[in-house]
Amino acid sequence: MDQPTTAPRVATALRLHQAWWEDNDSWDGYGLYLDEDTAKAHAAHDYIAYEYCCNGNCEDEGTDEHATLPKLTWSEEYGRLYLLADGTATGVQVSSVPVYRPATHREIQQQDALRAAEKAEAAIA
Repeated sequence: MDQPTTAPRVATALRLHQAWWEDNDSWDGYGLYLDEDTAKAHAAHDYIAYEYCCNGNCEDEGTDEHATLPKLTWSEEYGRLYLLADGTATGVQVSSVPVYRPATHREIQQQDALRAAEKAEAAIA
């Protein structure tokens, strides 16, 4: 049996924004995006296409169907963004997801200094 190895220290390389719909395995809107605004725009578009448009086709904006589309807003709670349709939860969410890489020597020193400062602050409190 192999001995457990020490995991390398890591730092955040970038943050991705993950769009998904809770308890909906067939929604095409799931995805990872580099910026939050794009994630929100695509999630809202794909929600409308799934819930309100025939076969995902909402191109004909002159139809009565468009007059009944809900007002979409975003609410932030627990570090996630939740899509609301006319103030009602939709289940569509956007969350920020870190992508890690090995930490540099300098980043490890900064992490250690931060931990030491947090311990000192906790000891004073």
